[in-house]
Amino acid sequence: MRGMVFARRVSRELMRDPLSYLFCLAMPVAMMALFFLVYQSMPAEAQANMEVFRMESMAPGVTYFGFSFVMLFATLTVSRDRAGAFLSRLFATPMRTADFLVGYALPLFLIGIGQWAVTMGVGALFGVIGDMPLSFVGCLRSLAALLPSLLMFLALGVMFGSLLSEVSAPGVTSLLITLSGVLGGVWMPLSQMGNFEKVCRVLPFYHGVRLARAALAGTGEFQWVSLAVCFAYTAGAVVCALVAFRRMMTRDDR
Repeated sequence: MRGMVFARRVSRELMRDPLSYLFCLAMPVAMMALFFLVYQSMPAEAQANMEVFRMESMAPGVTYFGFSFVMLFATLTVSRDRAGAFLSRLFATPMRTADFLVGYALPLFLIGIGQWAVTMGVGALFGVIGDMPLSFVGCLRSLAALLPSLLMFLALGVMFGSLLSEVSAPGVTSLLITLSGVLGGVWMPLSQMGNFEKVCRVLPFYHGVRLARAALAGTGEFQWVSLAVCFAYTAGAVVCALVAFRRMMTRDDR
């Protein structure tokens, strides 16, 4: 109950800056529109070698990349509350670490779901225009496949917000945002990059994008290895967020 009350407070704070979450929703759509136009302008021979730009690959990949912006907003929200001493006052209340994490994560989780709906909806529209239709059931499967990654990005955002200052937090998370797109193969065919793909395979971004694309396609063997990797990284990120936030609570109580 305390976590839900705190979530309402976080929601009100987010509503005071609508440009932030509108940017969170609009950036993936703008990127997808750009890549769609690039793909449509290619000759047929080039299109055959750029399957990553087809909408059934691009839409889930860009949706995954968009979740990294949710991590950024989680980081900024926590670090701003720390800078304003708001959290220090709340630490004197009976609220537990889990209450704080639920309060921060729930509103941003809903923004992530909204981001999925907008991005996949626009992707479906582009798919119809470019004769690359997306399955509605496949889009729902992609949401289920993307949920562990969304939780991972939320946990990482809380962790960075707990460890970093309001000044340094955006730079670190911006670097991770870039890495999630590059190492996840959102807009490049990693299968053609040899040893670089082997490096990407040990990170969650590659498997998160791969899992979302396989779920949308609904064909072939399900990516159980990618699912296991995503869950493992998500569990690790949640544990790290709990430890980092608890450490911050203990330090600020002194």
